[in-house]
Amino acid sequence: MKKTMQKLKDKKGFTLVEVIVVLVILAILAAIAIPALTGYISKAQEKTATAEARTAFVAVQTLASDQFAEHPTATKLLNDNGTEMAVGDVAVAVEGLSGQNIAFTAVPVISSGKVNSFTITASGGYSVAYAGGKYTVTKIS
Repeated sequence: MKKTMQKLKDKKGFTLVEVIVVLVILAILAAIAIPALTGYISKAQEKTATAEARTAFVAVQTLASDQFAEHPTATKLLNDNGTEMAVGDVAVAVEGLSGQNIAFTAVPVISSGKVNSFTITASGGYSVAYAGGKYTVTKIS
């Protein structure tokens, strides 16, 4: 009996209570960290969407500036034959200038060779609207 008791005392390891305490501490840390990380991920996706919209703006502004010399009163982007560009045509032209495939939801509105407004569907499930120098990012449900 003495040998058995001595063997039990010599064993090293963690008790069940110690393991449970460690698991509770890890659960508390996870409960604090996960929502914070989710917020950072959402903000990063919104910034990515805004960056895509800025790229689109530069490309559309380039198209509008090029067009302004021949059609100073145009309110929409025009094809080479003078007809209004469709949404798909705008996307193709922007991709040619920027190298990025950007999905426009409507043809950009211009006046006097300057971009007034447009809306794109950006990566990560966001819609970005540009109007009056401001970008508005909304999550698409």
